[in-house]
Amino acid sequence: MRVSAATPSLQTNLFPWIAAGDPGRVDIVWYGTSTLGSCPSQPCGSAAIQAHWSVMMAQSLNAIAKGAPNPAPSFSTTQISEVSNHFGAICTMGIGCTTGGDRGLLDFLSVTVGLQGEANVVWADAVNQNFNGGTSSPLIAFNRQVAGPSLYANVGQVSGASPASGSGAGSPDAFYSANGAMIAASQNLTLKSASVSMPDPQHYRFQISVASLSTLLVSPTLGGTDAVWLVRWEVPDANGAGHTYFAGMESDAGQAPSFFDGETSTINSTHGKFMTYPPARTISGTFTPLGVITLDVPVADVGGNSKASLVSITGLTVTQATPSSTGDTIFNQIDATRPFDLKP
Repeated sequence: MRVSAATPSLQTNLFPWIAAGDPGRVDIVWYGTSTLGSCPSQPCGSAAIQAHWSVMMAQSLNAIAKGAPNPAPSFSTTQISEVSNHFGAICTMGIGCTTGGDRGLLDFLSVTVGLQGEANVVWADAVNQNFNGGTSSPLIAFNRQVAGPSLYANVGQVSGASPASGSGAGSPDAFYSANGAMIAASQNLTLKSASVSMPDPQHYRFQISVASLSTLLVSPTLGGTDAVWLVRWEVPDANGAGHTYFAGMESDAGQAPSFFDGETSTINSTHGKFMTYPPARTISGTFTPLGVITLDVPVADVGGNSKASLVSITGLTVTQATPSSTGDTIFNQIDATRPFDLKP
């Protein structure tokens, strides 16, 4: 069954992954683009292919239909990624990619079935400018189905809460998880929420709320004595993969904090295996002992367009062994909020 026939506007389709529920009920996810490539020749399109890729899903509830008198299998399709997740060529030959193309997405795309029969989709999201050695440097992205048909017939329709616009709630727990251990985080790293507003056309105002900021000191058992309270977001770019910006507050060993913004980078100049968040500019910021951090970010620092959509805004608390200013700092994520958008 040619599933991609349900999306005739997509001329090149890669990396399919399938999950099944009850008999005849399946979800299939893949990367698709409207640009015609040359697969299986490598890369899938010329090295200079100008293609926006998106994460797609097809669903069938009658995939085992045999034809008359039963109808032929049918598929409904939807775009999973809110914006394009990658721009450019994709090579599918792994370490054999010697003919050009980008293998930075690897094959990190999959779908699993949740308790309600809902689709849970994870993929590589390269909405940034970090192309090192011809390879993209993606983040991990995730979407959960909140409406529509379930893969379990007795459930019928999936029901769930859609993310709120302008704010995101914190998670129910916060841990440092590494080396086979999970250590509960301190109150100053436990997120309650994050939000964004525009007090004027020249500024974004981000607020990060944690359980308490009566002290900025964190225990070295949580991965380091440098703590960062960060908010990051994506800005789609019609002419490329887009940008991933951030703003944050950092306290090194409990000292007076600094406030900054910037755009993501990577750990080295050859392969973008680790995303970094080096401070580029100092911004205005405050915090209260009750746990509210306020960051005023000039629009000019993060794209310069007050009408831009900010996508997948996420609040994070992290620990580090060295300050962010060193440039090649890998942080330990402790807690995160639900993502949310700002669309003026």
